[in-house]
Amino acid sequence: MEDQGYTFAHVAGTSAGAIAASLVAAGYSAAQVRDIINGLPFDKMMDTDLLSKLTLPLSVPFHLLHDLGVFEGNYLEDHIRTYLQQAPGGPITTFGQLKDATATDERFRYRLQVIVTDLTRQQMVILPRDAEQYGVHPDDVDVAHVVRMSMSIPLFFRAVRWSDSVIVDGGQTSSFPLWLFDQGDAPPPLPTIGFKLVQGAQQPAGPQGTDLTAKVAVAKNVVLGPMTEIIAIINTSSNALDALYLSDDRFAQTITIDTLGIPPADFLIGQPDKDRLFASGQAAAREFLAHWDADEFNRRYRGGAGAPGAPAGPTRRDRVMPRKPGA
Repeated sequence: MEDQGYTFAHVAGTSAGAIAASLVAAGYSAAQVRDIINGLPFDKMMDTDLLSKLTLPLSVPFHLLHDLGVFEGNYLEDHIRTYLQQAPGGPITTFGQLKDATATDERFRYRLQVIVTDLTRQQMVILPRDAEQYGVHPDDVDVAHVVRMSMSIPLFFRAVRWSDSVIVDGGQTSSFPLWLFDQGDAPPPLPTIGFKLVQGAQQPAGPQGTDLTAKVAVAKNVVLGPMTEIIAIINTSSNALDALYLSDDRFAQTITIDTLGIPPADFLIGQPDKDRLFASGQAAAREFLAHWDADEFNRRYRGGAGAPGAPAGPTRRDRVMPRKPGA
């Protein structure tokens, strides 16, 4: 995207997407984000005290009952905090430093927004905009801590206790917050583009939908004990949450990236698989940009010139995924 001259004025993310979004909002270039992600020692994110490491998997039930998760998540938060402190435009600590001074619409008040899940209140939370529900001014919310909240994969990472609530992975309530900037009475001033990780090739379900649950070759979970069972639960729930219906307008805004069968919770991923995923993302972005036309999108879906009425010509869904005979 950056090679084609695109930059992002505002970004949002959930779980792992919150990591990338926070780095983009902090001013890192695409090449720098890639280097940071490549350099992340994912295995060290499975952090816990020495005694617990020595007694795995026997220590798992204790941490699940006492801490609501096996691994601390401190290593991840500290790593993100370090990069935010070293941001190209100057140190970033709170969302107040990511404020858009030109924004007149609350949707764009902050350059970064992150989705988390409040288990206590049974609701999705958008931070920093919802922070006042927890007695904190949005400007004062710690960015690295919020990214850690959104990465609190249930059972795997320990839940975060914030105010009187238990906070976990934002993917439990919204794994793909493409809708966030499109809320409100008026369309956003700039196009919203989403990046969605999917397993295997997508198949059309018919004229109005995309079936992301079509039978394709995917990596199988190996369940041998409590730890591998937790990882299998994470992988399965992540893939199920990704198997969402995308309306035509949402699909037209979405770059779908094939994960090549690599599980979402592969914390032992090697460099070759990282390179394959990056290449998959590049290929998906090139395909998307080869057909993307912001003016046409506005005409079709945002009431621009030529609306209302059925637009002429094929939609992106028609071009990317020709329908099955008889569909």
